[in-house]
Amino acid sequence: MIDETGNVVLFREVQRFRQLWVWLLILIVPISCIISILDIVYLEDSGEIGSAENIIALVLLPVFGFGIPWLMYSTNLVTEVRTDGIYIRYFPFHRSFRKVSEGMVHYEARKYHPLREYGGWGIRGMKRNRAYNVFGDIGLQLTYSNGDKLLIGTQKPDELIAAIKSVSK
Repeated sequence: MIDETGNVVLFREVQRFRQLWVWLLILIVPISCIISILDIVYLEDSGEIGSAENIIALVLLPVFGFGIPWLMYSTNLVTEVRTDGIYIRYFPFHRSFRKVSEGMVHYEARKYHPLREYGGWGIRGMKRNRAYNVFGDIGLQLTYSNGDKLLIGTQKPDELIAAIKSVSK
């Protein structure tokens, strides 16, 4: 495969949030809002649609009922190794790929603890020690000449390392 600039893509991995526990947490609010709206429409005898809790339910349903699930469904981490370096895109937060191999002095695949080290999954950490991950506990650790570190979660560490080695020769 060839990217938009003419570089050959040697490795590509697309990861998405598809864990059951994540979706159960995400769907709690929409289900609660739907129950509240059904309560407003079918069960309320007083007909007070304008009550504060009913208005809150009607406002939260579109935002949390459709917006957050859509965001989580469309979110993905794409990692590519191209002939000119390593690129990532964390859609929808990054519109285009970002080259992350500039200034890199060391890389290794390693096991990590997402909650303990970075506080969970997603775009985590500070500028000096950042992580991009979706799930799992294996990542590609990049170390830069200025001491900064970047961890990219992966489900294919051996293939990723092999692709980087083929470019590094």
